[in-house]
Amino acid sequence: MDDPSVTESTMADVLRRQAQTLGDHPFLLFDDRIFSYAQSDALVDSYARGLLALGVDEGTHVGIMMENGPEFLWLWLATARLGAVSVPINTAYKSGYLRHVLDQAEVEILAIDGVLADRAAAVDSELERLRDVVILGDENPAFTRARVHRFADLPRTGGDPVERVVPPGAMATILYTSGTTGPSKGAMLSHTYWYDATVSSNDRRDIRPDDVFYVSSPMFHAAAWVVCLYSALTTGLPVGLDRRFSVSDFWNRARHYGATQFFTMSAMHMWLLNAPPIENDRDNPARVWGPVPLPPDLHQKFKERFGIEHLWFTYGQTEALMITCTDTRRPFKPGSAGWARDGVELAVVDDDDNLLPPDTPGELVARPVTPNTLMSGYWNNPEASLRAFRNLWYHTGDIARIDEDGEVFFLDRKADYLRVRGENVSSFEVEATVAGHPEVEEVAAYAIAAEPGSEDEVMIAVRRSMGSTLTERELAEYCIEHLPYFAVPRFIEFVADFPRTPTNRVQKYQLRDKGLTGAVWDRVAAGLKVSR
Repeated sequence: MDDPSVTESTMADVLRRQAQTLGDHPFLLFDDRIFSYAQSDALVDSYARGLLALGVDEGTHVGIMMENGPEFLWLWLATARLGAVSVPINTAYKSGYLRHVLDQAEVEILAIDGVLADRAAAVDSELERLRDVVILGDENPAFTRARVHRFADLPRTGGDPVERVVPPGAMATILYTSGTTGPSKGAMLSHTYWYDATVSSNDRRDIRPDDVFYVSSPMFHAAAWVVCLYSALTTGLPVGLDRRFSVSDFWNRARHYGATQFFTMSAMHMWLLNAPPIENDRDNPARVWGPVPLPPDLHQKFKERFGIEHLWFTYGQTEALMITCTDTRRPFKPGSAGWARDGVELAVVDDDDNLLPPDTPGELVARPVTPNTLMSGYWNNPEASLRAFRNLWYHTGDIARIDEDGEVFFLDRKADYLRVRGENVSSFEVEATVAGHPEVEEVAAYAIAAEPGSEDEVMIAVRRSMGSTLTERELAEYCIEHLPYFAVPRFIEFVADFPRTPTNRVQKYQLRDKGLTGAVWDRVAAGLKVSR
């Protein structure tokens, strides 16, 4: 579908229109089950009736803490259809993390997988707003305050279609940030926000009538929706959905669905690329892929190994989804995150918010050209909202540059941008280079002082691939070969894993705070020299 003339839509409205137009055309593919557009629309109505029976109305906050599955999709769209507010919750949350989100977001209804329900029960007594919990599964933990319902009893069939007039600028979702430097914040996202972020980039991705999207990234993250589920919905195409990502089973699942359009984030595609090659690597239906991020020197290798026709790249955050995107119809420069999407203006500023000239690194800022295309602020956190939107720009906290052609190049998180011996060093670029080593599974780069008061040095913590015998010296020699002299790490530590947020982001401040332990290898002490 993807009608550019339709600019005011909720995604539940889009589903209704697609159901009326496409009827039995497949929409959701889940294992061996196929749900048509018409069937999906009817299921969303049945879930909406069930929510109404629980007292959900316009503005009610509905938490969803579930693994990927059709139930998540129907419930999410039913919430949107009623004008209620969905609050997706990371399935790793427990204890204080879970209590913080449920309490801060003022969740009244919680839909949760049975295997996770005991976590909600453990904090139930501290949540004054939570009144109903809907459990998917047979588990029956004891809740002291909330009433418990079975997910199987939620859908209500029969009756007229559920019709609500929901303003497109109304809040659709409260989506929590990772909280790498403090408590996670709930970004308020409107219906227009989701719609614009999706359709404004669809035409840059070479989407064709016979395409099938594929998603295995978690549905509590925005990416699963805006580049997969919603892209399929707005274009009237099918989408294959799996519970979770699996390196060993990825290509079998892609072939099962006949998937052609892919998006992977963080290290997902690097795990696939670093997996041992097999004879039928190219025997797959994949055609267009957004592997974000992927070092430029690996683009051709990635395309050739898996037989990919087009790669595309994007930049965005929870607060500002897909505000840039490359275009498969035009060439883009190595490392580019593309051009600003429709509805958003971008700039780069210094620490005093003065605009910087092209190709000058600074903080990337954004502002909407059309209403509601960025987040509306942070829920119940006006101070953080004001800081984020100071001087009428949303401040991303990321260092970037914009060249003369308007292409955006992400350099680093502002807090992770390093300065070593008078040179600016991007931890992102160091990590991308080190991750290119075939025996490196994951890496974090950060600044650390060799002794109190001395100048910062570059340090990397590295998780090696299973069975790797890579030594620190070998890795340092690889860095000398591939990095500018000033960016070569002085300190290297091999780790079994990293301290992480519940959204799986590495908490670098904990690595810094740990300091230089006895397990840290020092390039200088080892006598390995770096020359210009």
